[in-house]
Parts: sequence; structure tokens; C-alpha cells
Amino acid sequence: RRARTRRGRQAAAATMASNQTLPAKEQGLFKQIVKFYESKMYKKALKVADQVLKKHPNHGETLAMKGLTLNSLERKEEAYEYVRKGLKNDIRSHVCWHVYGLINRTDENYPEAIKCYRNALKWDKDNQQILRDLSQLQAQTRDWEGFVETRRILLTLKPSIRNNWVGYIIANHLAKDYDQAVDVIQKYEDTLADVPPENEHYEHSELLMFKAMVQQEAGKYEDALKTLYTRGKHIVDKLGLKEQMAALFLKLGRMSEAQIKYRELIDYNADNYEYYYKLQEAMGLSSNALTGKQLEDLKELYADLQKSHPKATAAKRLPLNFLSGDDFSAAFSAYINPLLRKGVPSLFSSVMHLYTSDETGDKIQRMEATILKTLASLQDYGTFTGTAATCEAEAESPSVVVWALLLLAYHYDQVSKPMDALATIEKAIEHTPTIIDLYSCKSQILTNGGDVASAAMVADEARRLDLADRFLNSEATKRLLRADRVEDAEKTITLFTKDGDNGNNLYDMQCMWYELEVGDSYLRQKVYGRALKKYHAISEHFDTFEDDQMDFHSYCLRKMTMRAYVGMLRLEERIRGHEFYRGAAEGAIKCYIALFDQPRQRNPQVAEEEMLAKMSKDERKKYRAKQRKAEAKAKAEADALAAKQKESENDDDKQAEKPKKKVDPDPEGHELVKSETPLKNAEKFIAALEGQAGSWMNTHLLRFEVAIRQLDQLPRALEAVKKGMEIDAADPDLLLCLVRLAQKVAASAGDLDEKIKADLDRGIAEILSGTDLKGFCSGYSAKHAKSSLRHCSASAEASVMVDGASKAAALKQLLGYTAADLVRWGLNACVEVHEKLLGAEGPLSDAAAASDWQKRCAEAFPLSVYFTGVGRDKLRVHGLLDANTNQPSSDELSATC
Repeated sequence: RRARTRRGRQAAAATMASNQTLPAKEQGLFKQIVKFYESKMYKKALKVADQVLKKHPNHGETLAMKGLTLNSLERKEEAYEYVRKGLKNDIRSHVCWHVYGLINRTDENYPEAIKCYRNALKWDKDNQQILRDLSQLQAQTRDWEGFVETRRILLTLKPSIRNNWVGYIIANHLAKDYDQAVDVIQKYEDTLADVPPENEHYEHSELLMFKAMVQQEAGKYEDALKTLYTRGKHIVDKLGLKEQMAALFLKLGRMSEAQIKYRELIDYNADNYEYYYKLQEAMGLSSNALTGKQLEDLKELYADLQKSHPKATAAKRLPLNFLSGDDFSAAFSAYINPLLRKGVPSLFSSVMHLYTSDETGDKIQRMEATILKTLASLQDYGTFTGTAATCEAEAESPSVVVWALLLLAYHYDQVSKPMDALATIEKAIEHTPTIIDLYSCKSQILTNGGDVASAAMVADEARRLDLADRFLNSEATKRLLRADRVEDAEKTITLFTKDGDNGNNLYDMQCMWYELEVGDSYLRQKVYGRALKKYHAISEHFDTFEDDQMDFHSYCLRKMTMRAYVGMLRLEERIRGHEFYRGAAEGAIKCYIALFDQPRQRNPQVAEEEMLAKMSKDERKKYRAKQRKAEAKAKAEADALAAKQKESENDDDKQAEKPKKKVDPDPEGHELVKSETPLKNAEKFIAALEGQAGSWMNTHLLRFEVAIRQLDQLPRALEAVKKGMEIDAADPDLLLCLVRLAQKVAASAGDLDEKIKADLDRGIAEILSGTDLKGFCSGYSAKHAKSSLRHCSASAEASVMVDGASKAAALKQLLGYTAADLVRWGLNACVEVHEKLLGAEGPLSDAAAASDWQKRCAEAFPLSVYFTGVGRDKLRVHGLLDANTNQPSSDELSATC
């Protein structure tokens, strides 16, 4: 009976196979379908597929190909329906499984696509195309073990193809099987001629450099050096060869040879700072604590380098890092004078590091004295020497005075002397009002001083001096956004977008700095929907960066760019740690937290009503007019797009198949705001930060803020505090997080599982190290309160949270700072403290203390609109403030646009 059943199944299978075999004519048509699909002539492919299906409606592979073609025409639902129907009719066809994998891949469902490819290989295990597609997805999903096996099979099937060798080599390297990777490289080299063909010199060179890189990463420095020495004549990347050899000499402790190589590299590029640092390391002079003899050797080294490379600015700039006293003053003067003569606007940027690395403040004082002395000499004598010129050739150009004033203004701004900086830059503008960099500097001074509205006006004035300069346009846009003038910023940046299509064009160009600034502006204005739209747009760009790897898994093997390929893969594994993604993630998480804390904001109508209630009658009228204008513009754009798409239907076949421009169905972000699970939505951003930005403190602070709001997530809040303390145990925000967590656990004792509560108590006790919460806060205050204003305010706030009776003492400590102290701590920190004092429910809330603090800060930050209001008063006097909205007028800007 079992034998009869088995024979019956075999007969059924044979029947199924015979049913799926097309006659000769239809086989030719099927080949045409594939040809049209590969040529992107999708409508013709559909027409031919329908011809085949008319006679053979259940032919699985034709159904699958029709589905694949529909998928390329963005008809997703139909595509899946046809592919699944084809698979159902011919489940043993590798073509159907392959096609199913392809459409899953286009939808970025990589795990499902891998399953489909594996099923396809069951019916055609040696199909090289499927194996290649599978290997690409394994590299994309970082399945290195599977990647190695798939590339091994490909190499076994076709050892004559170079790409198969290269793919197997890279697979072993990425799987960290360095010995196997080197062994495969050696075997591949044995198949090559001793002298590669002339058209393959680059490819062979890359293979040798990659071999040395693998040996170096395996810790086999001698072997790597031997490879470079013996095969160096075949390496065409001579710069890369020298750099790698120099690095290997350092690793091996062969310092004299490393010095020779790094001197050669400096001869090649005398402005590469890294070469100088490495040369110092090879000479044993890279330590911060240098002896007198080492310091003399370092001076002698750079004196020699300055003689051999007189035009190199790096050889003059780097000694400023270690020189002191009169030597520093002389070197600083020698460095800035030629650059002032040339009128280099970026001069201050090159010395900015000296301000943050000067612990004693001596260098800052000497820089100020040198700049003032230079400026006085130029103004009195027209020379740098402090004496009158003996001939016309010795006299400097009058413009040098302007660049010296610019440098001094930047210096004053850096050392928190905003009024001196403003007065200095005004002198420079009065001297030569046509130099654009002066206005950019003034805008920066106003921004740092706390008057973003005036800064925006000055930045726009700089832009109007050169309307063809994209950088000035972008700078003005940024300043306008920081003043929360989003509409004016959009008009400004649209001047440089294609056809004036701001949103779509900037999104297509992945202009993330703009999207981030717009999102931050909307977040400050509590327009959460629009803010989330921008933050999600940035997240989508990073999704695109990750998906774009697919284009390189085969390209880099074919072009033999092995080192660049590995570098690209490693970059992608940490790409969400980039400042743009971190900024967008932080903004999005803050939006979702605000929506969780204020559920009414999730209803756009309620949020709009609350906003309108705070407006005057004229402001509401303007808002409604602006709203109607935006709706009319959106409708016009949609109608124009629909007409364009309808017109394109009449074009030729290939023209009609171009991707259609998508219309955003939710430009205001209402759907994002309406979400009933805002904290769950924030998880996507937090998970990405934890995976690729774990060393960033805000990652763990944001994780805490989300977790503390969910009772079942309190263990994750504790974990966030612990990870944050591994980065910086003295961080003031972590202190407040710890206090909040301890109080939350104590208050929720009845609602928590006993085991979870015990774990939380144990974890908190480990952090407290044997003391109670009050003692821990007291110890923190004694140790860190004087470190910065943030530390002081955090310790004061924590003390009050633990013991309300200590509020008076905490406020007394906080209000004990002088204006000079506040300047040192910075404007932003002072604003944070004032907001805590001004808050209605905060631990430090105190109206009298807030008023006292505001007076102190007004003295410390005279340009700050937040504390003084002077900036807006000046604008109003000059007629630049709208009487109704109290915002800078955009009439002049609109006219310019």
C-alpha cells in the first residue's frame, strides 16, 4: 500500500511538471517577458504575459513574472497576488521562489527574501544567480556565517571567475577568519601570472593591499610588512602603501623607520596634521607631560619642519599646542600675521582649539594681547612690526586692519565678552562695509549673546550682499529657523531649490541640516505634528543609506574596491550615531514624550483651538489667512501633479513607466500625533541609538525618560542609569534620574511584582554604595556642586526632592554666584536654571528667586533677549518688529525673495 501511495505521488508530481511545461511558441513568448522586464519595458512584458496566460492560465512561472512586472509598476497588491498564485500552481519551480524573494527584497523584507532564496535552491541548488542574490542579502543582514558558506559554494561552482574568489576572501575577513582569508588570497595569487596584465594593475594592487590589511588586523604585523615589501612594486597606491608601512613600523616599535616614512609623507602633504602627530609619536614626543629635554626636541623638530616646508601652515600651527610664555606669543604672532595679510576668514577656526585646551588661561590672555598689539601697530604704522614703514613695500594693505578686527571680534565672542565683540565688529563694518564675513561674524555674536531675532536679520543682510552665494543663503536660513521664523526661512532657501519646490526638492536632496533645524523650531513652538514629520524624514534618509548598501555588494566585488567596501560596511554599522540622526531621534522622542504627558495634544483640532485661544483677534485672522493660502497651494500642487501624470499616460511605453512622484497624504503630521501609543513609537528611535550611539550620554537619558513613564519598564530605567554612569558617573542629569527612579519605585511598591521590586531596590542600593538617597545627594553636592552650574542646580534640585526642608539652603547656594561665574557657565545653563525657578510645580520653584536670578543674568548677558528684552526693543525702535505678533517683520525679506 505504501509503495502504491509513493508511486501515486510520483505520478502526480510528474503530471504537475508536465502541466507546467510550455509549448515551444509560448516558451519563446516567456523569454520575451524576461527580456522586456530586464529592459524595463514593463507594459510590453505585461501584454506578452497575458498572451501566455490566455492559453495557460495556471502556468506558475508566467504568473510569477507578471507579478514581478506589476511590482515594478508599484502595483504591490496585485504583484503579491500573482506571485503567490504562481507559487501555488508550481511550488517546485525555482523561478517562482526566486521571484517571490525578489519582490520581498524590494519591500526590504530581507528575512523572508532569504527564506525564498533557500527554497529556490532546493529545486536548483547550483543556480549561480540565486546564490549571488542570497549572498548579497546575507551581507546586508550581517549573516557572516551564511555569507561565507554561500560564497564558498559559488567559488566551488565557478573557480575561474575572479569575483567568486574575491567574494570568498571578503566573506572570511568579515567573519574574522583572518587565516582562512589570507590562505584563499595566497591560493588565488598562485593561479595568477607573476606579472599581472596591464589592464589589471589596479585590481592586483588592491588585492595585495587588502592582504596586508587582513594580516594587520590579525595582529601579524611582520607578515603584513613582508607582503608590502616583497610585492610593493605591484602596488599602484603609493600613498596608501607608505601610510600602511609607517603604521606597521609604529606597531612593531621600529621607530627610526617610522620616522623616515612619516617625514616622507609630510614631504608629500605638509598640511596633514595626522602625519605630524604620528611623527611625534615615533619620536616619543606625543605625551602631554613633556620633560624639558623633550620640549626642546619638539621645538627643534618643528623649527626644522618650518625650514623645510616654509609654506605649510600646519608646521606653524601645531607648535602653539605645546609652547608657552613668550615662545607662545612669538609663535602665535608669526602664525597669524601671514594669514591676516592674505585675508583668510577661517583664521579663528584654526586656533579655536587653543581656547578649550588652555587650562590656566595664560594662552588666552597672550592671544588677546598679541591681537591687540598687532591691531594697534597696523592702525598706527600700517605694519606688523610696531614701527613706521621705511618704504612703500613694507606697508601693509589697509584691508589687513579689517581682518585683524574680525579676529579680535571672534576672540571676544569666544571669551564671553559680547559687548566688546559687537563694538569691534561694528568698527570693522564701518571700515569696509562690503566684506560679507563681517556680517556673518556679527550674526554669530548676536546668536551666542542670546539675541537670535537680531542675528537672523543680520544674517539676511549678509545674504543680500551676494544673492548667488548658496552658503550665505543656507546660513541665513539657519538663523531664521533658530528665531522660529519658519515661513521666512522656507522662502529664503527656496531661492536655491529646483522650480521653487521647497519640500520635495530638499527631501530628495536629503538636506538634513535644514530638516533638523525646522523640526527643532516646531518642537520649540510645540507644533508636534510638523516636528515629527521632519524628524521622521531624517530617519527615512538613514533607512535609505542602509538600503543603498545593496548596490555595492556586487559592484565592489566586480571593481575590486575591497578596502573601500569593508570600510563602507563598517561605517553603516555605526551610521545612526551620526549627529544628524542623534538630533532627529532626540527631537522625535521628546515629541512623543510630550504627547504622552499631554494627551490633548494628540487631537490636532484641540491643540489648534488651544493655540488660537492664546492669540489676539488680529493674530487669529492672520493665522486663518495663512492656513487658507497653504490649503490652496497644496490643492494647486496636487491638481498640477494629477494633470502631469494624466498627460504622461499618453507618452510612449518607456516614458510612461517612470516612477510617479508621490504626494504626501499627511503633510501636517496629524496621523503621527494621533497615535495612541506615543512611547511605543519612540522605541524605534531609542533602539537605534542604543545599537549605534551607546557612548552618547543622551541615549541613556532618553531611554530613562521613556522607561520611567511605564511601570513595567522600570528595570530598563535602572539599566539606563547604570549605563549612563559607566560613561560619566558625575553627570548632573543622571543624579536627578536616580532620585526620580528611587522615588518612583517607593511610590509604586504595591503595584510592582515582588521579584522586580527586589531587583530594583538591589540595583539602586548598588549605585548608592551603602548610603541612603539623602546621603548620596549630599556627597554629590560636596564633590561636584562647584564643577559647573548644571552640577550645582542638579544637586540643589535633588536635595529638595529628597528633603523639602533643604529648599532654602539649596536656593541660597544656587544664588551665590557672581555675574562673572554665570558668564563662565554660559547662557544656556543660566536659562535652564531660570526655567526651573520659574516653573509652577518644580522642586526649585520660587518667584522671588527667579526674579533675582533674572537680574543677575541680565547683567551677565546684556544681549540676551530672554533675560533683558533689549534685542527686541532695538528691533522695535528700528521698525523691524510686527506690532501684532511681536515677531520680526518679513516684509523686506519677502520683497527680496
